Amino acid sequence: MKQVLMLAPYFPPRRRVGSLRPFKFAVHLREFGWKPTIVTFGTDQNLLTEKERHALEGIEVLSLKPPMDRTQTSESHLNKNAPPKANLTSFVDQWFPIDTWLPFWWSQHFQLLKIVHKIKPHVLWSTADPWSSHVAALSMSKQFKIPWIADFRDPWTLCPVRNHHRWNISRNIDRLYEKQILKRASRIVFTARQTEERYRTSYPVYSEKMKTIYNSFESEAVEKNGDENALTVKDQLNVVFFGKFRTLSSAKNIIEVIAECKTIDPELGSFIRIFSFGNLNHNDRCYAEKRGVLNQFNVLDPVLPEMAYETLKRFDVLLLSTSDQRNDIIPAKLWDYLPAGKPILSLSQNNEIENILRTTNTGIQFSDNSVYRSAKFLLYCVQAKRDGLELPYSGNAVQKTITTFSSTSTSQKLADLLNEALHG
Repeated sequence: MKQVLMLAPYFPPRRRVGSLRPFKFAVHLREFGWKPTIVTFGTDQNLLTEKERHALEGIEVLSLKPPMDRTQTSESHLNKNAPPKANLTSFVDQWFPIDTWLPFWWSQHFQLLKIVHKIKPHVLWSTADPWSSHVAALSMSKQFKIPWIADFRDPWTLCPVRNHHRWNISRNIDRLYEKQILKRASRIVFTARQTEERYRTSYPVYSEKMKTIYNSFESEAVEKNGDENALTVKDQLNVVFFGKFRTLSSAKNIIEVIAECKTIDPELGSFIRIFSFGNLNHNDRCYAEKRGVLNQFNVLDPVLPEMAYETLKRFDVLLLSTSDQRNDIIPAKLWDYLPAGKPILSLSQNNEIENILRTTNTGIQFSDNSVYRSAKFLLYCVQAKRDGLELPYSGNAVQKTITTFSSTSTSQKLADLLNEALHG
């Protein structure tokens, strides 16, 4: 079986979005002739769930133990009360080139060399962020002349949100390394076609290397049925945001929609409940109170990613919302939503999301960003539930299209790219 060495700084049992992508790839790549070995930042493997442990049987996970790790926070350990980032930490992040993990990768250079000698990988694969993982892979690829796939996921220097507060010298160094990575890598992979197009436009000389492989949902989810443990309050429409509202995924949009619902029909609008997995931040809380809808927001305890399907089946409507500054990024929760069989309401302005919802027939996004139309949709859902009728998009999903976004399908796409990289 061919060997792929995967540099995945964040990997289970860390509960971060960036850890789930390499985990799903690693679990399924063996089905397509590739044996993965994972290099990750040190975590206590005793924190793996039984399901994760079973999935990783036969996969070697090598942990590099950092002397200090400030990423062991809310995303890693399912803590709904995330501490704010300290001012000093933010300051360091602004001026430090690449990212603050870079010195640790440098310190592990000889350890990485030993791993390469031992594994003798046919192909390297690295994922970001942190972007320093690509810098480490760049060095290894050059030294051992190994084909390499750089999994960018989201935009790096072309991300207006990330780079807005960085110092010029840091941005310039980042851009220099990004160009080196794009030049050296055999393939560059993104998680959204709009991100890929942005890079094709900015780096046309490397455009032939660029591919998109979406994030995914666990393949077994499509095989499950039923609404066990459903929230069955007849007169209440239960809308879930599968995550925590934060700066780049503010609750502002849904607050405005719920307020509009109550303006159109105060009775039906009062029956809508919004559930999320973390407390509202100060600004969202104040805005919800100002608009008179704070009592309609509910906080649940975070759940393990493997419980996504069972959790989402309990709700009536699945909410997707993100900042207008991130319209070239597809929130990872969309993939969890697709197999759940519940209507998805997207409050984003992302053409790619709209197309996915349309081709899978799983939900709706109002392209004119209309608060009124979104409110009317939710009110229709409230009335349908009260009348015992099926909610829109609940039973006519295009399963064949949905399956293309499963972890098995996306892993096959990566295996194809690994084969292409290996054979030039």
